[in-house]
Amino acid sequence: MPGRPLLRAFSEQIESEGGDDVILSRIADGDSVGKIMGDYNLSRNMFYDWVHQSSEREKMWSRARRLGAEANVEQGQKLLDDLGSKVLLSNAEVSLANSRANWRKWLASKRDPDTYGDDKTAAVALNLNVGELHLQALIGGGLAEPSLEVAGEVIDAEVLAIEEESGVVPAEDEFEADPILVDLL
Repeated sequence: MPGRPLLRAFSEQIESEGGDDVILSRIADGDSVGKIMGDYNLSRNMFYDWVHQSSEREKMWSRARRLGAEANVEQGQKLLDDLGSKVLLSNAEVSLANSRANWRKWLASKRDPDTYGDDKTAAVALNLNVGELHLQALIGGGLAEPSLEVAGEVIDAEVLAIEEESGVVPAEDEFEADPILVDLL
């Protein structure tokens, strides 16, 4: 490493402290690169130059990051579990712990997307306009009779309350029943 005295000094210091495992075990334990850089007074660029000096170190770095993701998830779980032992909690404490746990969950999804990332294959967008479908059914001559299969004994039931989207339940005399629902009853 001629011409890179700081990088050479860092490499020598790491070797004197026990080798690459000193840094990689900290990453695997969930420490941030920024914290490690601060402890060794390094720039981010120099730190990653050290990481990418050998292909073996790069492989170990990738493994350490995956293990660090697991540590982040465990830290988030501990934050939330610690709330359960407290008797009186303020909204601010709950909100802060939740935010910190979510941050660790997000960080884990970036460090190890195969294990903790979002499953992009399962994401399906479905846009369904029930009002338009209802209108089409009415214009098109109505709906076909629903076919119901009943498993077991049939028990009579009645509607006790209907809650509209606004959260207001109409009075009995204001309630207009949907003819399709009346047919089903």
